[in-house]
Amino acid sequence: MDLSVKQFIQREVFEEIDERIITFISVFSSSKKKKRSFLCVTISYFHPVTLRLHELRMSDKGKQLTMLHSWLFKEIKLIDGINPRKSIPELEITTDKTYRWEICNVNEKESFIRQMWKVCHRHLASHKPEFVNISIPVEEMECRISQESESFAGTTSNLDNKEEFHTISPLEENDFKNLLSKYNMSIADAQNILLSQFKDGKFIFQTNMQAIVGSERQIAELLNQLDLLLSDSIKIEETLDTYDRLLAHVQQGVEMMEEKDMLFNVYSTNRIRLMDELTNFLTCLDLSNADFSVLSACNLSDPKKILECTRAAMNLQKCIDAVVSPGMEQMVAYQEQMQLFTQLQDKFSEHFVAHLTGVFRAVVNEAKSFQDELTMPKHDVTYGLLKPFSELILWLKTSVPRGYFIILKRYADVRREVNRTEMGKFVSDLQVRMSKIFCSQSNTPSSVQSTDLLKMLKSYSSVSSTFHETFPIFSISAKEKQEMNEVITLAFSRIEEEIAIEEKFCSWFFHISGPHTLRPKHVAEFQQNEQYFQGFDPNDLIRSLLSKIYSSVDELFQSFLDYFESKNPLLTVYLLSALTDRALSNENGSYAASVTGKIIVHLKRRFDSFMKVNSKSFCISKSTKKIKYGILPALTKFLLFAQEIELAYENRERRSDVDRWYPNFVNSLWDGIEVAATDPNGKSPASIVRMENYHVLHSILSQLKIACLVSMRKETKEKYFAAMNAYVKEIMGKPFEKLQIFFDNVSRFIDQGMKAEDISYQQAFNRQELRRIVGFYPLSEVRRGIEQLYDTTEQHLSDEKHLLQVIWRNVQNEFIRQYKKYEHLINTCYPNSNIQMEFSLDDLLSCLSEIARQH
Repeated sequence: MDLSVKQFIQREVFEEIDERIITFISVFSSSKKKKRSFLCVTISYFHPVTLRLHELRMSDKGKQLTMLHSWLFKEIKLIDGINPRKSIPELEITTDKTYRWEICNVNEKESFIRQMWKVCHRHLASHKPEFVNISIPVEEMECRISQESESFAGTTSNLDNKEEFHTISPLEENDFKNLLSKYNMSIADAQNILLSQFKDGKFIFQTNMQAIVGSERQIAELLNQLDLLLSDSIKIEETLDTYDRLLAHVQQGVEMMEEKDMLFNVYSTNRIRLMDELTNFLTCLDLSNADFSVLSACNLSDPKKILECTRAAMNLQKCIDAVVSPGMEQMVAYQEQMQLFTQLQDKFSEHFVAHLTGVFRAVVNEAKSFQDELTMPKHDVTYGLLKPFSELILWLKTSVPRGYFIILKRYADVRREVNRTEMGKFVSDLQVRMSKIFCSQSNTPSSVQSTDLLKMLKSYSSVSSTFHETFPIFSISAKEKQEMNEVITLAFSRIEEEIAIEEKFCSWFFHISGPHTLRPKHVAEFQQNEQYFQGFDPNDLIRSLLSKIYSSVDELFQSFLDYFESKNPLLTVYLLSALTDRALSNENGSYAASVTGKIIVHLKRRFDSFMKVNSKSFCISKSTKKIKYGILPALTKFLLFAQEIELAYENRERRSDVDRWYPNFVNSLWDGIEVAATDPNGKSPASIVRMENYHVLHSILSQLKIACLVSMRKETKEKYFAAMNAYVKEIMGKPFEKLQIFFDNVSRFIDQGMKAEDISYQQAFNRQELRRIVGFYPLSEVRRGIEQLYDTTEQHLSDEKHLLQVIWRNVQNEFIRQYKKYEHLINTCYPNSNIQMEFSLDDLLSCLSEIARQH
């Protein structure tokens, strides 16, 4: 080992990490490149002592060491010397993986391994690596370790091998000589001591051999005793063999007894299970003679007998539904017993269905009993007669579903017949009561005939003579409406109460709770027979049952509505509004609510037909002869009709049914006004027809204040103003026709781009022509023309005088606007011409006011 290399490694690498190198060896890696490295064993300076094995590699320039690997000795599992009999330059160390190196100097390999072994056994109490394939015996290594430990105990520096010791110093040699002189010893005395010890050992050996020969007799006696003991042991073994044979015989007997006992237990268990099974089997199939007799007799005459039949039927059902062990149903006796039970069940169910059918038919006469006006008879007696059969109905539903549905159908048929009679009388009473309410209708003034607008409309000569003939007024007074609402509310309350009672009884008596379910054994029977359910819906049994019972309600109320619709079609509107609010307040999903809903559906259809007919009646067709249109009668009818509709829907929550028809009515009125305005046989100007009727329609819509017609009311107002402006422009040219034509042409030339000062140079518009045109209209001529215009307008209009004043005010404004326009054109196109109108603006205003006052 090169000391300088060791010191270099210590200084460059391990001084910084507080470790001291104990030994190292130069190796080559097992790779193809054969790079040289150093394996170094180190120990830490401080406690706890840590042992490590490092692999260092020298750089290519030989100036710097790099640490490739570092392992704790606790992590090393195996150190393999490869071959203990032959020096091979290889070393293998195993941690988590195996590393192999080639030793540069084979002579240093054993020394390196020995140092690792010593360090591990000195400082590692556990987790020591295993050393294999090492040529040095372990005993020798232990001996050397113990010797070296005595000489180097106490410090970790004593771990260096012998190559590290140097020649003793003079001081050490002097101390050794002092030690020998102290005990009078020399190096030659060691040989004498060795010879003396050899002689003493030889003497002791001879003495021991003589003692052994002297004890020969005692040895012979000992051997005799051993022979006796051996013979006794043979006898004991023979005795034990005899006992073993006896025990084997006893064991065989015990095993046979245990087997017999086990077989007996199995027999007893099987017997008990068989008896229990047979007992349960016979008990399940055992129907008492009393129950058999009760079911065979089928006496259902009184509640006590009904209770006995119910109990016997339940016991029979338990026997039929009893679950037996697999395989026992194949027994002939079991099949015969089941056949007997099935026959008994079918026979009893037939008798029960027949008896209950008779009970149902017995209640038909109850409908002929006395019934007050607008009341539904009570069926407490019927329900009382049927209540004792409720449990038998449940048995029938569970055991014989086909009989159950037959019972449902027969009950529905009987109750339908009874209900037709009772409901027919009830609807007849309702019809009589309603007739009494409306019998004095002709003597009762309409609630809508007192309005000022209606009086004004009926005052027109064109309306008053033919209005009632063309559009008869069907009105209902407030008192009639109140009485009708009370009667309708009372009637439908009693109908719904009757249906609710019937629904509650049917649900309880027929045990209808949720969807009806069939047993698996009845499914096949249903699939083979389409009439199994007798026309009932198994998914909604109660509703289908009640629909059959009350199937006559629709027909009866249809005839009721037909009668009153022929008397007064407005009754449809009032009934719809009343029943709609009632339906909204009773949305509970019951069948009674659905009956009311069906009637509402019929009413809506009639209501739509009624509204459609009235919507068409607001339209008019063109006349075939000359006619002067005034205020159209359709407007008056619309006012009356809308007021009646609003009275019917007063304080009602739901208005969607009627609100969707109002726009159709207004559109029909608009179309009628346009037809009248464009009629070639009409005597009145189109703008007058539009203006008057749009004005009246706007007044009607403003009075009604219907929310869904707000936008159409505004549009009607726009149509009214448009018609008025068109009429004013149409009549304005008549008093100043030549002036209007002249100045309109001047304005047209200016609009086309001609300069205003160039107008006077045109031959048709020179100053002489202007003076001539202006001379045609002196003040007297203007007054006469305005009077003729007023008379013409008055003739065009109907008797609505306040509309004439409105038109005349617009005419006055239009005259002022035109006069100012003419003056502006004269001043612009004919400057410095001294041409002026023959009348001033004040003269024109005075003339207009005077004519208005005269009329």
